[in-house]
Amino acid sequence: MHTATVSKWGNSQGVRLPSEVLRQKNISVGDEVYIDTSQPDKIIITVPKTDGKQLKAAGILSRYAKGKPDLNAERKAIEEAVVGKYGRRSK
Repeated sequence: MHTATVSKWGNSQGVRLPSEVLRQKNISVGDEVYIDTSQPDKIIITVPKTDGKQLKAAGILSRYAKGKPDLNAERKAIEEAVVGKYGRRSK
């Protein structure tokens, strides 16, 4: 178990996560985490699972910034991500 201290940063407060915890859970600066406060006396931080198809779609879309879009591959990757997430094809 790890401990942390609530600190003040400007008008906000926060908890710093030890670098060992971030490495173990594969969390990087800027990553999104879920915070669950529904249980009394507990704060649960959950790392969202990444979907390979969604990552592939994001990779294809990032090529727009490099000026090399492959529209057919992009459509296919987005379709796979939609089916994977919602279980149905987009319209």
